Amino acid sequence: MRERPGWWTLDFPFGVAKETAAAILDAPNVNWAGWLAWCAAGQNATERRDVARQSTNAADVPWSNRRHIDIEHGTTWFPLFEQLYRQTIYGAGQVLLPLSQVDRTEVSVLPWHELRGAPAVVVEGFPGMTIRRRLGLPGSGYKGRRNEHKLGRQAILDALMREPYRLPIPANVRQRAIADTEGDAVDALVLLVAAWVSQSLDGDSWRECREDLDDDDRLVEGWFPE
Repeated sequence: MRERPGWWTLDFPFGVAKETAAAILDAPNVNWAGWLAWCAAGQNATERRDVARQSTNAADVPWSNRRHIDIEHGTTWFPLFEQLYRQTIYGAGQVLLPLSQVDRTEVSVLPWHELRGAPAVVVEGFPGMTIRRRLGLPGSGYKGRRNEHKLGRQAILDALMREPYRLPIPANVRQRAIADTEGDAVDALVLLVAAWVSQSLDGDSWRECREDLDDDDRLVEGWFPE
């Protein structure tokens, strides 16, 4: 990131619901640093997931709790869902924890750090939400091997290359994204728009967003832009 400053949008949940975090960390007042350290402390993601399930069961906290931001935007998966918990736990322990320990003048991780001119800013992205909100297309149905899935990927790429975004996607990158049945290449391109949306927040707007999360004791949950 020192060599490539700018906004970095990462496709995994940065946190879990505050009630889930309180059960896992066995503390009424939880913070994001404790969550990241907990994720890094385990043997592997599955071991951490199992401990988390035991902790939430003991605290009578629903296992499928979604974050406030997930409820607000109507997402369907929660951070510790079977198909997502590895990204959530490894992302927290192996990516966000080291980044959070870098000097604030070099890297800022949102929503936990202030926007103070750091050359590299890291923010959570949600490709499906960006596709729905910014491109006006279905946020699902483009991952798969059927022709309808391929057409969905083509439609997303067409939208990215039109106004107002006009991403200059080279022909070989476009073909690779269309051929990628997992949809990861499309997601990566969509996250470029998510990064652009994040940058549109001015200092006052960002400060208000962060204060709202802090006042509601939900900073541990993370956040992503619409």
